[in-house]
Amino acid sequence: MADYLDRVTAYVCRTAFDDLPVEVVMRSKEVLADTLAVIGAGAQEDEVKKLRDRLIAQGGRRIAAMIGTGLRSEPGKAALFNGTAGTFLELDEGNQFGRGHPGIHVIPAALAAAEEKHLSGRDLVMALVLRYEIGTRIGIACKMRMSMHPHGTWGTVGGSRSRR
Repeated sequence: MADYLDRVTAYVCRTAFDDLPVEVVMRSKEVLADTLAVIGAGAQEDEVKKLRDRLIAQGGRRIAAMIGTGLRSEPGKAALFNGTAGTFLELDEGNQFGRGHPGIHVIPAALAAAEEKHLSGRDLVMALVLRYEIGTRIGIACKMRMSMHPHGTWGTVGGSRSRR
């Protein structure tokens, strides 16, 4: 196991934007665009609006976009809101190999971090690609029961905030 973790960690630490194949960059942009649209649609639902109102009422720094609302919030709150909105309508993308929905785990966290740290578009794409890769690899390695829905299991690793 240690060898595998060493290889994955080395891949994440050593990969630069220019190392990514053009097809990977294009696909990551497609997943990003699709996920943003799904988040925006989910943000219009009454239950999601109630979550928005509760998060906004708590105050805090107005840094990261709560997609589909015209509002901003603290990065963690924005990621929570965007992730919830993105899964609400069950339209989030899926990965048949990882047996899950890595985009909706990765994108809200990466967007919030990118806004907080004023990262470039290239940095955002790198975060999306690497987080998606890690989350999907964990999903591939997991042996879950067919009745278990993968949200909230391996996706949290791909979506966790890094210090990189």
